[in-house]
Amino acid sequence: KEAVAVTNHKITVISTKSPLPISKKNLEAALGQEIIFIEKEGILSWSQLNMEVPDIFFQAGWFVQSLLTLGKEVKNNNGKVVLLSDNSRKKGFRQFIGSFVYRYQYSNLFDSVWVPGDSGYQLMRYFSVPSSKIFKGLYGSNSAVFDPGPLLTKRKKQLIFVGRLEKIKGIKELISAFNSLHKKDNEWALFIFG
Repeated sequence: KEAVAVTNHKITVISTKSPLPISKKNLEAALGQEIIFIEKEGILSWSQLNMEVPDIFFQAGWFVQSLLTLGKEVKNNNGKVVLLSDNSRKKGFRQFIGSFVYRYQYSNLFDSVWVPGDSGYQLMRYFSVPSSKIFKGLYGSNSAVFDPGPLLTKRKKQLIFVGRLEKIKGIKELISAFNSLHKKDNEWALFIFG
């Protein structure tokens, strides 16, 4: 919403349909403009959306077919495509194979990659993305809205998780780690919102 409010550039938000029970009206009110919803599967063009091909396309993920086709059209029109990737570096066979798949099938589709932090940066480097094309801060917060607050040493001993309560998010691992911490220092509290 902040980016939409402060820029002179036209920003259009395109999204696959959310599995969350939030109405389109409420999502658009939070954003401050219309959202164009599309299906994940199928070939899609900008003309089908009644839109001109944009100069820059921030693409969430490299596995959603409809977004891939929109991104390819941007590239074919001499535009720039920025991959938004919130995956983190994990050692294992899946990412080993993924590094080859990304290099040979997807790397030429993106001009740069935007990641949350160091682990995402390390993953993209492992996938052979040059350092100069990786940017951190994907899930950064607006410091004008979110005050950094007191020093960590002055805060309450509490951990807060906000996210989907799914296996992939590591909830069991979080609780296990918290239990170990709590045994050593029972002043710690854990809050989970999902």
